[in-house]
Amino acid sequence: MANRKSKTLHFTETVASLRVNYIERLENFTPEIEELRKALVYGAPSSEEIKDFYQALHKFAGSGATFGFPDISQTARALETLLENILAASAGNENVQLKQAEILRQLAAFQYACATAISGGAPLESHEEILPQFAAQAPPRESKTVCILARPNLSAATNMAQQLKHFDYTVTLSEDAAAFAEAITTLHPHTLLIYSDLPPEDQEMLREVFSRHGEEASAAPQRIFISSRDDFAARIAAIRLGASGYLLQSADVLKIIDKIEALESKNARPSYHILIVDDDKILVEFYTEALRHAGMTVTAVRDPQQVLSVITEQVVDLILIDFNMPDCNGQELASLIRQYDKYLSLPIIFISGKEDVEELLINTGLGIDDFLIKPVTPHQLVSVVSGRTQRANELRGLMARDSFTGLLNHAHFLEILTAEQMKARRHPGDAAYAIIDLDHFKQINDRFGHAAGDQVIKGLARMLQQRLRRTDIIGRCGGEEFGIIMPDTTFEKAQGVLESLRVKFSELRYQVEGREIQVTFSGGIAQIGNYARVDDLVNAADKALYAAKSRGRNCIVAAR
Repeated sequence: MANRKSKTLHFTETVASLRVNYIERLENFTPEIEELRKALVYGAPSSEEIKDFYQALHKFAGSGATFGFPDISQTARALETLLENILAASAGNENVQLKQAEILRQLAAFQYACATAISGGAPLESHEEILPQFAAQAPPRESKTVCILARPNLSAATNMAQQLKHFDYTVTLSEDAAAFAEAITTLHPHTLLIYSDLPPEDQEMLREVFSRHGEEASAAPQRIFISSRDDFAARIAAIRLGASGYLLQSADVLKIIDKIEALESKNARPSYHILIVDDDKILVEFYTEALRHAGMTVTAVRDPQQVLSVITEQVVDLILIDFNMPDCNGQELASLIRQYDKYLSLPIIFISGKEDVEELLINTGLGIDDFLIKPVTPHQLVSVVSGRTQRANELRGLMARDSFTGLLNHAHFLEILTAEQMKARRHPGDAAYAIIDLDHFKQINDRFGHAAGDQVIKGLARMLQQRLRRTDIIGRCGGEEFGIIMPDTTFEKAQGVLESLRVKFSELRYQVEGREIQVTFSGGIAQIGNYARVDDLVNAADKALYAAKSRGRNCIVAAR
């Protein structure tokens, strides 16, 4: 909650600062308003003078209400429409003279709105008008902390605790409800595993434990019950104790982790990366702060020529483009982006001050995903951006993910590797690429069947997901082959991480046909910045992997 208050305070202070800058912009524009008024009174301004004034006026029409000055947007929009019609007419100065009285009337209304804002006659009493409101987020919990109530099945619970530790979970095992309550109070775990074949008195004690920790649903640890029973009464009893999930005792560690991850992702607020392209500095800062306040990552550029380098080097979830920019308008920029096949599904939203933008977008045939009419409130901005991004990511995930492991498929992993390699060439830094391969995998399939092989593959995929950083990128590059990209990591540290993974995976035990088996993997690792082409990088890591296999397997070799 403290973090949320801090973010809100920061946003409020930023809005206040931007609003001051906006008023200064109005003050600087005041002489131009007066010059146009005099030109209209004493003669007819040229089409070029009207065009220059129109370009500046357009920004005020689209931003006044955003900063709490709706009168500026309203009067500027009316004047903008009038000037636009004059510029579109062929009569030139003659048309200006015919409309002189109307232009002067609208100009006076705009001038009065600006003067009122500058003098402070229309103060913003509360930032609630422009501050986006979001549901309070629960205090963060350690997603890797699990508390287990083992009674009455201590043996199964102990084995599960050991297996979870291999996947980098911190696990506390309690044999009675009192110790379990103490663990919850002390550790604030993300997940509770409850072996639920409990006698009535223990169930009652659990109710007391949970009532003492009666937090909001979003803040309470998720409760997964594990039972030997699969009947209605047992499941209802678990639900009445607040069960988030229910699994049978035969479930292995991978099913437990799948359930934990599924429940966690269900409640998580995703972080999206948004690219803003707009030549208006104050609006760019405002949109950036509003989206960041909503938990998004934002990159903002004012020069359209920078867009391709950004989307090439970074994973961008959506592009927000101002339709009216002087050197390259939104329609031209969107057309350029759509020329690249890999960006055909990248969501693009236009921001425009034109009321007829919907018809314009339909006629362009650009495949634009949505548009926003200026002035844009933070509520509108965040709602449209997050909605479009979520839907696009869901569709992209279906196409980009390996259906069995949930990791990136080979094609999309290679796209990201190519981007990382290009980024390393432009901005030299530490980044590593590794390829790992399960040892003697064919023997596992031949001896124990493909179901056992699938279990091993999924176990390695889960371990990589659990023990690597969120910024690391993991892909399934073949049947039993996996690729890892580790950005912003020294080569020595990357080697250490991979070596630790190798050791932990070799300690993992799989239950196959009533017996335990252990599996190992070998790996090759290369420093991304050392290679001019991605093919050279991949070949170097492949050769290192081959060397690891030649040395007896179950080891990591660095590319020379």
